Amino acid sequence: YPQIGDIRGPGLFLGVELVTDPETREPAAAEAKQLVAEAWKRGIILATASALPNVIKIKPPLVIDEGEVETVLGVLADCLKVVYP
Repeated sequence: YPQIGDIRGPGLFLGVELVTDPETREPAAAEAKQLVAEAWKRGIILATASALPNVIKIKPPLVIDEGEVETVLGVLADCLKVVYP
């Protein structure tokens, strides 16, 4: 997804940075907020970082299994399609 400017973080605590343009890397705070709302509708709890409102925080529990990871990634992909049609 070209709207993902960067993915970073230690271990399972990840930050997915959303940008409006991959060239300029302008932050996409409104889109990040919309993506979080869409994920909540689908039962996945995500949040944005307070200091960087265009960064989606993903903090799964340590006991997450492969099937649950696939579910979260599927919902994230669906939400990206809604936010960036």
